[in-house]
Amino acid sequence: MTKLLILALILSTYNCMANIVELQEVRLAKAQIALAQDKDKEALSIISKNLDPNHFHRASYQFLIDYHLKEKNTSKALKVLYYMIGKLHDKRVLQARFNENFIPFIATLGTPSREAMEVYFSIAELYFQLYNRGEFSKEYEARLLSLSQKYFEFLQYYRFDLALTKIYLGKIHGERENYPDALEQFMQAKEIFKEEYAIEGEEGLEDVNLLIGTALLQGGRLDPGSIYLRSIYFNNEATASTKAIAQEYLNILTYSFISASASMSYGYTSNVYQLNEFQLSNFSTVEQFVGPRDGISSKLNGTIFYNAPGLTETVSGLFLATFSQESFSHELHQNRNERSLTAGSEFKYEGLQKYIPKVRFYYTYTSVPTANNDEFKKASSTNLLEFSLTRAIRSGSLVYSLPYSMTSYSGGTEENSLGFSVSYTPYWSNKLFSPSYSIAAFTREEAGIETNSTRYDLSLGVQSEWSSKLSTFSNLLFRLNNNDNTFLDFKEYEALFNTTYILPLGFSLSGDFSWRKRTATIGTELNVWTAFLGASFTY
Repeated sequence: MTKLLILALILSTYNCMANIVELQEVRLAKAQIALAQDKDKEALSIISKNLDPNHFHRASYQFLIDYHLKEKNTSKALKVLYYMIGKLHDKRVLQARFNENFIPFIATLGTPSREAMEVYFSIAELYFQLYNRGEFSKEYEARLLSLSQKYFEFLQYYRFDLALTKIYLGKIHGERENYPDALEQFMQAKEIFKEEYAIEGEEGLEDVNLLIGTALLQGGRLDPGSIYLRSIYFNNEATASTKAIAQEYLNILTYSFISASASMSYGYTSNVYQLNEFQLSNFSTVEQFVGPRDGISSKLNGTIFYNAPGLTETVSGLFLATFSQESFSHELHQNRNERSLTAGSEFKYEGLQKYIPKVRFYYTYTSVPTANNDEFKKASSTNLLEFSLTRAIRSGSLVYSLPYSMTSYSGGTEENSLGFSVSYTPYWSNKLFSPSYSIAAFTREEAGIETNSTRYDLSLGVQSEWSSKLSTFSNLLFRLNNNDNTFLDFKEYEALFNTTYILPLGFSLSGDFSWRKRTATIGTELNVWTAFLGASFTY
């Protein structure tokens, strides 16, 4: 008998709840009809009867949110959303600060229901839409962006609608000009889309490829960025609007311009004649004739650069000329002065969807002082021809290159080098650590030596943006040169460091440091380091 009474009570409660929900649905429909007839007060009066805290009806609260947004009363819409979170999950998420402790904090809370996460998504999306209006002060816009990121990070933790959540997080990073993190989010979103929808190629991914391409361009990676954007432009399945945006970004790369720069620097060289340790041990006997082992010098450089993107419909060009001169201050070091003039061009073919082939040619003429130091004479001339192919892959960009150089010296000897190199620049880096890796192999005909060399280079370059004005670049190189001639059979280590600080009106300050150590198999060791400070102007 007792069990029957309990069952009857349960059925009665269920029927009562069902009747309440049915009544709420009827009221919601009436409110929607009233609103469609421009009877706003009547609609709000009807829907208010559904806002019973004991019988939560989400659709009615969504009606209020939509109404307040239509009336551009964002604060009221957010209040409704916050109230819904309190009913569906935990108000402490709203009150929590968005800092390094936010994710550990939400991990201590109960897992939200899908309904609650949909509300969190609405909050995050609304804050981002408010930011995009551009109607507020910079400080308030930064606050809106931070709030949007807070809730999208919450959703990412619970992997809710993960691909779209990552798209929003990528856009947020992009607004902060943090393009490496933006790119990482976009690339991960693309992989999730491909997995969820079993996509084999690129069809259906045009919009996310557009985001990837623009993030690459904005981050300064022009070649892989243009590859992604061209893949959209050539895709017949892409919408007209997506193609138009891609073309707009590609057009940015087609502006022709001329740039010129000039720089002057002063610095110190530790080993002016680049002598090994054995030669330096006897240096005192000749120092009075050639000057001290170290020295101070000045460097003058000038460059003119012309970008000509529209040579043909698919071919762009680049032309440059540079002049440089190094002058030592010590009278006996004047024979180490040097001038060089370089002229070059680069042509890029942009008719392929997934690759960018390039060909470069540079000619460099180097001269040194005559015996009495009153004029300059030819020391050498170098021709460099290089073919390269840039390819964008999932994790970064690859560049394959085939360089050939030929140097003719005034004494009649020649030096030839043919190589193959592969360089890789990952997308997932940050402003403080943006690396690039390179490996290369060369076969060399050495000047004045009967035996040829085989050379291997391994290098790491790191670009760092410390602020909008201060940047650094570091490069580490390991070189192995194999030759039957013991003086040309060596290992070499080289480190370069440059820092640049941008000033107004095109001026900048720079500092350069280099160190090189070469150890031959016969045991001799050569060490050289330099340090220079300079200023430049770019127009």
